[in-house]
Amino acid sequence: MRHSHVLYPGSQQEPVEVIVYRGPGFQAPWFPVLPPESESWLGTEPVVKLDRQRMQIEPCFRDRKSHLVLLGWSYRVAEAERLLRLLMRFTLACLLVLL
Repeated sequence: MRHSHVLYPGSQQEPVEVIVYRGPGFQAPWFPVLPPESESWLGTEPVVKLDRQRMQIEPCFRDRKSHLVLLGWSYRVAEAERLLRLLMRFTLACLLVLL
C-alpha cells in the first residue's frame, strides 16, 4: 500500500511517500520512505524488491561485525586515536615533501 503527501516528522516536515509492506511470514511491516510524487518513475514493486535485497544484506554486515568483535578486533576507533592517526599521516607527508 502506497501513501502520498505524508509529512515526514522532524524539525522541518518534508512531504514524502511511504510504502507500507508486510510480506508473508513477516513479524512487522516495512515502511520504505520515498521522494514525493515519485510513483510515476519509481514503482511500488521495484522499491519493495530492492528493499528486500537490502534487508538480506543487513544481517551479513551485523554478522561480520560480530565476528570481528569475537576475534578481538575493534571496528570503532576512539576520536583521540583517529586524530592521532591523522596527525601522524600529516607529519609523514610533510617529511616526504621535505626529503
